[in-house]
Amino acid sequence: MLNGLKDAYFMDSTGATGAGIIKQLFANNVRYLLVEEIDKLRYSDQVVLLNLMETGTLSDTKLKGKTRQEL
Repeated sequence: MLNGLKDAYFMDSTGATGAGIIKQLFANNVRYLLVEEIDKLRYSDQVVLLNLMETGTLSDTKLKGKTRQEL
């Protein structure tokens, strides 16, 4: 799937964090996210993916009110 899909990104979620996921999604212009071991991802980090699937909006809020979004 990774080789057959344009703009696909593979992620092993064993050591992933919500912040790291957002960073990679913004940096790589990801259209398809292929996730291995999603059950190993902490619930608080799963929320990042759940919100993205629900809204279709990738949002990142930093300290001092800096926010970036991508639809």
